[in-house]
Formats: sequence, C-alpha cells, structure tokens
Amino acid sequence: MEKYDVIVIGGGLGSLTTATYLSKRLRNVAVFEQSRGKKLLQYSSKLVDNSGNKYNFNFYNRDMGGVHPGDLFHEYLKKCGLDKKFTYFDNEYAMIVDQNKRIVKRPNNLKDFKIYLVRRYPKLRDDIYALFTNIERHYTDYRAQKLRRLRNEDNTLPSVLIEWGDLSLYDVLNKFFEDENIINEFVLVYDSLGFKPNQINAYNYFIKFFDTFIDGSHFISASYNDVVKSFTNEISKSKEKIFSNRKIVKFIFKDDQIHKVIDSDGIEIQAKHYVINMRIDDFVDEYIPQATNLKEDFLKMYETINENRLINQVYLGLDTPAEDLGITEKQYLFSEFPDDNVRIMSILNYKQIDNDCCDEKHGALLVEFLDDETLRRDKLDQVIDQLCVYFPLIVDHIVAKKIGTSSLLFSGKASDEFWKNKTINDLFDVDDYRTINPFTNGYFIGSWLRPEAGITGIVQTGVEYGDIIDDLIYRGDDDDYFITHDELMMIISNQFIPGALGKSERNIQFFVGKDSYYIRTKAKHQRLYKGVSDISDIIIIATNECLYDLSVGNTTLQRAIEAGSFEYVGDEDLLNEVIEAFDMGILDTSTSSKHTYVPGQFGIKIVMAMFGVLVLSNLLANYHNYLIIAPFTIAFLGAIDYYKYKKLSYISVFDYVVGGMYVAIFFTSIFVRQLNELQDSSYTTMFLALFLLISWLFNKPVLFGYIKFDYRYDYTKTKLFLKMAGGLTFIWGLFFLIVSVLSFRMIDSYSSLGYYISFVAFYLMYYYPTSYITGNIE
Repeated sequence: MEKYDVIVIGGGLGSLTTATYLSKRLRNVAVFEQSRGKKLLQYSSKLVDNSGNKYNFNFYNRDMGGVHPGDLFHEYLKKCGLDKKFTYFDNEYAMIVDQNKRIVKRPNNLKDFKIYLVRRYPKLRDDIYALFTNIERHYTDYRAQKLRRLRNEDNTLPSVLIEWGDLSLYDVLNKFFEDENIINEFVLVYDSLGFKPNQINAYNYFIKFFDTFIDGSHFISASYNDVVKSFTNEISKSKEKIFSNRKIVKFIFKDDQIHKVIDSDGIEIQAKHYVINMRIDDFVDEYIPQATNLKEDFLKMYETINENRLINQVYLGLDTPAEDLGITEKQYLFSEFPDDNVRIMSILNYKQIDNDCCDEKHGALLVEFLDDETLRRDKLDQVIDQLCVYFPLIVDHIVAKKIGTSSLLFSGKASDEFWKNKTINDLFDVDDYRTINPFTNGYFIGSWLRPEAGITGIVQTGVEYGDIIDDLIYRGDDDDYFITHDELMMIISNQFIPGALGKSERNIQFFVGKDSYYIRTKAKHQRLYKGVSDISDIIIIATNECLYDLSVGNTTLQRAIEAGSFEYVGDEDLLNEVIEAFDMGILDTSTSSKHTYVPGQFGIKIVMAMFGVLVLSNLLANYHNYLIIAPFTIAFLGAIDYYKYKKLSYISVFDYVVGGMYVAIFFTSIFVRQLNELQDSSYTTMFLALFLLISWLFNKPVLFGYIKFDYRYDYTKTKLFLKMAGGLTFIWGLFFLIVSVLSFRMIDSYSSLGYYISFVAFYLMYYYPTSYITGNIE
C-alpha cells in the first residue's frame, strides 16, 4: 500500500494550487491524473487558413486582479512561490455594449467606475455613493480577514459573507437601485456574463469585484498551459515523482472519511487528506451512485445547474487587422438582447492580448457565447452572422474559423432551501468549505466551486484548502496536545552545545510552515529570534514533524532529506556542523518508554489539586489543632493519590513524602500535646519549600513526575521540558519559602497574608510554560 500526507486527484488549476502550497511546506503529496497533458489542450486552439497563415489561441481569456505586491491575490500567489513567475498587462477599461446597443467605454477601477455610473445615472448619485461606501467597507474587512487567515492570526467571518452571503446580486443592488439598466451594468464582467442578476451569488461576485475593480484588472501574459506548467514545476521541486499518470477507479469510505483509494493497477493508496478536482454530483455518479443524498445537497447549492446552460467559444482568423474592421479595442462585453439569435457574451481582440498569435497583417478574434444543442457547423455560422450584425465589416475577411467544445455554465446561487434557518455559526461552515465537502478529509475543488469569482476564486480556494490541510497535519490526530512551532524552536535552541559553532557569529535561518525563525550564535552564546535574518549563513526549510523528530532522535538528517521533508540552502559541511551543534539527528536507541502520554492534562490537574490541599491545610493549621487538620489532609491526599494511580499508574516520591509527613504529624499529635496545639505551619511550609527547591537545584524537579504524563515521552526527554518542569517546581518552592519566612518574621495575625501569593502560583501552573517559551523568543 502506498501512503501519503495528501493525494490530489485531477490536475485542474485549483487542485494544483493546493498541491503547490502543500509541497512548498514539504508535505508528502502525490498528484494522480491520467492523460494530464491531453486535458490541457481544451484551453488552446490553433487555426490555419488556406494560405497557410497560422492563428494560435493560447491565453486563458479571463481577467484577474491584485497581481502587484501588497494586493490580496498577489499574497495568495506568494504562498505558492509563484508571485514572480508571471507577467501581466493592465486591463484599464472594457468596451460595454449596453442595453441600448451603444458601445460605451467603461473604466475597470473603482474610483472611475463610480464616476462613470454617476455620469450615466446622475439622478441616482446618492444611491451610487451609498453602494460604493458599503463595497469599500466590505472590501477593507474582507482583505483584513483573509490576510489574517494567511498569517495564521485570529480572524472571523468577512462582513460581506454575513450581510450578503445568502443574497443574489440583484437582492443586493435592489437595496440601492430600482433602475434595471444600472443593475445590468454590474453583470457586465467576466464570470458573471450569461446570467441574470438574480442568478448570481453576491458573495462570490464581490470576491471577484474586490479583486479586479479595487486591486486592478489584468490579463496574464502566459498561456494557460504555461500557467499550469509553472505550478507543476513548482510542485516538482520538492519531489521528483510527485505526478502519477494513473487513474483512481475506486474510493473506500469509513464513517464520514475517505479511508483509501484504489488505482487502475489495483494498488491501494492511503492518505490523511484527499483533494479532488471534480464536481460532487459527477463524483457521486462515478464512485458512489447510491449516495443520492450527497448529490441532492450539492444541487441545492447550485440552483442554476438544472438549467443546462452551455458556454462555448468561436475562434476566428482574419486576413486583415481587426482594428481596420471596427474592432479597435481588446475587450467587448455584451448585454443580453432578447431579439438576438445568439447570445454573444464577449469578444476578445486576441491580437491585442497576444501579439504573437498571428502575423502583423492579420487579426484574430475570440468570441464567447451561450451554446445549445444546434449542430456545430450551423452554430458556428449563427455566431458569425450575429457577430456581423455588430461589426459588419468583418464579413468578407474571415479566413479561418473554428468552434470550441461547450461546457456547462452555472452560478453559485444556492436555493432558498439551502439558506433556510442558517445561523451565523453555519456561515463559518460556508467560509471554511465544510458545507461543500461531505467528507471530513475530502476537499472538492474546481472552477465550479465559486464560478462568479473566476481565477481569483480558484486560486484563493486552492491556497485556503492547502492552509486547512497543512494546519490539520501540523496538529496531528490529537486535539489535546501538539508541538507548536515556538516550542519546537525552543527545543532546538536549548540543545545548543556552547562553542560548537566556533567563536565567529553564525546565523541559522529556519522556515517552518508559515513561520520563520533564526538562531544567532557566537562562541558559547546563542539567541533565538522570530523573523528573517538578513545575513543567514545557512537556511533550513522543514516541516514541524521533521525538525521535531531530528531534535528528539526519532530520525537522522539523511532520512529527513530523503523523505523530502527537509531542505536547505547553503554549504553541506556547515549544515552537518549545525545539526551536531544542536544535538540533532542522533537516533535514540532506547526502545521502551518509562511512561506514556495520557490525553487530558491529568498530570497538571492532579498536582494542582495536591497543592490546593497543601495550601489550604497549612493555612488552616495556623488556627486549628493538627488532630483536626491532619486526618482531613491525609484523606484528601489519599484520594488524590488513588485517582492519580488509577489514571496514570504512578505514585511519585513526593506523594509518599507528603503523605508520610502528615501521617507522622497525626500520630505524633496524639501523644504530644504541644505539636497538636502548635497552630503554626511555618515548619511544614519550610520543609515543603526545601524539598521542592533542592529538587530544582539538583535538576530533578518534583513536578517532572506529574506533568510528564501530559506530553509525549520523547518531548519530556528534552532540555526544554526539564527546564519548564524545573521552573514550575521553583515557583512552588519559592511560594512555600515566602509563606514560611513571613510566618517566622511577622506576628500571627498577619502571617496568613502570604497565602494570597498562591493565586499567582496557580495561575502560573497553566501559563508559565507558554510564557517561558514566548518570552525567550525575540
């Protein structure tokens, strides 16, 4: 059986984005796509006229926005390492064929678009300003929430999802306008053409609107095939054989998860997570036809899918430049006209998009239209006839023509039944894609998922899927306990062997997941920083799990590199020195654990209960006889010890010492009246203080025997864990010492004030480990 972290099934742009994101984080990813190359040909077309002139259509005819540093879409590309791979040209305006069949120049930026609307609809000026104020407010919040999510910072639902997520575009615009003409203006954008405003999901629409009208509209200067190739090359950097030309023929399910898959060769393949480039209804038809409920749920989320609307393209070669025939601009977007025989959606003057598509004396056009079941040849003629109505000069200059392959066109507008009784909490499932994905470890993706959001939506979803999956792998199967990046780097920092890297200053840069750290060493000194060093001597890129295993002796450097979860930039000899200097990559040959990890943090809870009894017992011993205090103390300590043994199968020396001390006090109090009536706990607190502080001083901290059960055995062997256990032991030793000293130095009526410090000690029991780690990272 083959095993991976993530299996990607299908090589669409969205699934490749997820694969790229995860491979950049060194996850073990495999992409399964049969005949991957052939599927990409549908995005390009080549024509040859009778004179042998060639017309090549290679570019993906969709605009995108936010491609400059600082823009949101750019940040998503940056997460995949593709922010510098492509070049773009600005799409500053589009030519709009309005509902009066007039060709109007419309700006493609928010400020000028608003001016354009006010000039065309001056009586609606205030309403236009009110709408754009809301759009800008939602954009600011949406951008902030998405950036915080990318950075692993606290984030919440975007306001646009809360306020407009369940509405159609018409519902939103109708709050501001009643004029159908101005509402139609907002439909005249790529990825919304072909729909009526009441069929467009407002949330999906504004994802694209924010991207193109606010961050800027652009076309990419690369063919779709080159874009996909850039993604696949970026993926293959981390692992040569990441792509597999095999077809998945069967899915095996267990509970609400995908358990494993079987390929066409009968090989079983298992992964923690599965990314599937496929529509859910098609997936059900092919793999689980009995799961009709999943298909029904999917159809509720895509109400227009049942209309069987088709989209297609016609490719035209001209024997003269299109500009000489009246098509002077690169992009024309068409309103819907009921009297037209063919619903033309857009015309792209392709020569202006790609100057190399044909020679200088010729022209090329790409026409997008709503298709039907008409014969291909007849439909091709219908489209050309309709095009000539708008641009009659081209009729005698078409020398090459071809119709493309139609595909289903539907929007993300969900049914009323889907949105019925949805709460704010339900919207979190919408935002995190749980609504769309019926399996907890399966992630369905494609241009269909947020169709009105275009390329923006595809790439954004791909990155967010990768982020969700990477975080789940990072945390592992245990919800109670996992090693954070900060803990991991503190483990490494604490293992530094003084002087191991010489007297010269060294800077070791670490990239772990989304976080970056560097350690600066000089002679016997070292310091851990969060961020990126400008003068790194060596750069280490690795997964959290890989660095952890290296640190605790679960793997070697060579194994980590071979597994693809560890990469470095720099000199190999220096890398080996760094690994040795931080005591990493040395296999732990011990086979048995002295204790086991018990989920639930019972160790810390038990020791808190024990110290709670000791604090209360010593406080009351200042006011009551030991024959009253001791029996209750023995009873409570005994109950705690019994519970501890049942839960952890362990009784520590400290348990015996404390229990024995109170047993001795009880029996001695029976015979020695002075002890019984002492009403002074300074001696017992001094004994506890000395016991705790001596154990800390000799690096055998008492609390190690309790909190070790809350963590994995290999972690408890680290110097960091021993320091944290020592710190907690010192805190309690200091507390009992302060109480004892105050009892000796102050009159009886004030000595009990020292017990108020116990609240600080209890607080630090939970927060000291975290504060110790974060407090030592600059």
